[in-house]
Amino acid sequence: MRKISFFVILMFASLGVAQVCPDGVSEGFEDGPAGWVGAAATTMTVQSGGGNPGGYAELTPSSFNTVMQGAAFPWAGGWASDGVDYLHVDLAFFGGDASNVRIRVRFNAVFSGWWYVFTTVGPSDGGWHHYHVVFDPTWSDIQAEAAGWAFGGGDAVSFAATMASVGYLELWSVTPGSVGVDNFSLGCQQRIFADGFESSDTTKWSNFAP
Repeated sequence: MRKISFFVILMFASLGVAQVCPDGVSEGFEDGPAGWVGAAATTMTVQSGGGNPGGYAELTPSSFNTVMQGAAFPWAGGWASDGVDYLHVDLAFFGGDASNVRIRVRFNAVFSGWWYVFTTVGPSDGGWHHYHVVFDPTWSDIQAEAAGWAFGGGDAVSFAATMASVGYLELWSVTPGSVGVDNFSLGCQQRIFADGFESSDTTKWSNFAP
């Protein structure tokens, strides 16, 4: 009888698992640039093969900065209201190691925006490397900075206000060669209901076996 009761409570607990944000979006550049452009004199070319897998976007700098920018939905918009709290991208570095590989999230073209550095060295080893960041779009500036985000200077728009209305998403790096970009994704972490019974509220549970 004790074994049956254990099974029932697990079954009811599983009803509390919920996904509270959208399925997300992932761009593999199989059908073109998908709303991305090269910025700061960076040339962006969509390659049909050699990605991770399939196609990918190749960024070629005119100097040392490689920059790609997304300013249209789904890369821009209300990340907080959409529940976006996860970003990942696959990168390959050609022609030399990259440095200061980072993203920038901007409220609009006037404000510098919020930076997150993925790595200080992007190795030019012929392989693809995965980078990601998990965040809470409602964080205060202090919480965002504690998690590794930094404001770019100038007039400030708070982290939460920026995530509530993203105008631009940008990928930056400093490199002597080109950069391959694939599987650029926005999404959400699965949020799991937990009850420690601190409030003595047991209404979410039942000992009744259907």
